[in-house]
Amino acid sequence: MLIEFSVKNYRSIKDKVTLSLLASPDTTHDEQLIIESKNRILPVVAVYGANASGKSTLSVSAVAKPICF
Repeated sequence: MLIEFSVKNYRSIKDKVTLSLLASPDTTHDEQLIIESKNRILPVVAVYGANASGKSTLSVSAVAKPICF
């Protein structure tokens, strides 16, 4: 399960950017979250922004050369 993804120095992404699916402390919609090892995880994420802002680069970088730790 992907909980957090970071990338830097890939195509148009120069500085490190992180996409995190960890939920904020807000408890408004707790019934929608996935609870895993005391982590509150969002079941879905949306990436939006202006044209040519790197949305596709972020998604391609996640599958281009994955490194497992």
